[in-house]
Amino acid sequence: MEPRPLTLALRLAVTLSPDGRWTARAELPDGSVKVFSSPFELARFVAQAPVAVPGKGGGLR
Repeated sequence: MEPRPLTLALRLAVTLSPDGRWTARAELPDGSVKVFSSPFELARFVAQAPVAVPGKGGGLR
């Protein structure tokens, strides 16, 4: 049996305040909430998660 790829499913809400502050709130599959204060922090979190890469061959990123 071939191993199934891991996926990360989350709900994400991004807000930009009138004074330019950026925040994102993610609801993770286990019900926990993570708040990010910059797009770079969010990108770093997503880049470190084992996410299935679509396309030929699949695999993890």
